[in-house]
Amino acid sequence: MKKGLVHIKKQYDPDTKEYYDIADLKIYYDSISGQYKHKFNCSECDKEVGCFCFDDIDSAVYTIEWEGINCEKCGVALSIADYLFEDEGMQDIIDKNECTDIKTKIMCIDMIHCGQLYPKASQEYKDRRLTEFELEIKEVTNNLSEKTLDEISSYLSENADWGDFGGSACTT
Repeated sequence: MKKGLVHIKKQYDPDTKEYYDIADLKIYYDSISGQYKHKFNCSECDKEVGCFCFDDIDSAVYTIEWEGINCEKCGVALSIADYLFEDEGMQDIIDKNECTDIKTKIMCIDMIHCGQLYPKASQEYKDRRLTEFELEIKEVTNNLSEKTLDEISSYLSENADWGDFGGSACTT
């Protein structure tokens, strides 16, 4: 048996009893550590992120084909897009560092949706105000300072639930 890294070209599915060609995924088995390895590029910007190790082939294939890995900058940007409207901690960081009122704008959007703000206004006016608020928020989040991005990154490291990621950064 080969020692070191071995390129995995096929994956066996016990349910179908078939082998699948996975050579193009560039997964390597490290016979010394007993782990599967893959070098990732950012799913968004294609910047090299690094090598990640997996204890089983299924986790490696799933992460490569369905989830991907993002560099820190793209990961923070995606987190802002995904969680800004529900995460007050993130809103506070942006408002403090960028001297904005994101939190108030988000509250106004929620109030319009609930009928509490502009209750007698036409739907056309409400839609226009919603669009204005959303564009103002997008403008701010697209132009965040490095300080704000760094602070949000630290905040996410401490507070975010990243789910069940099956890999880790390789140490060897």
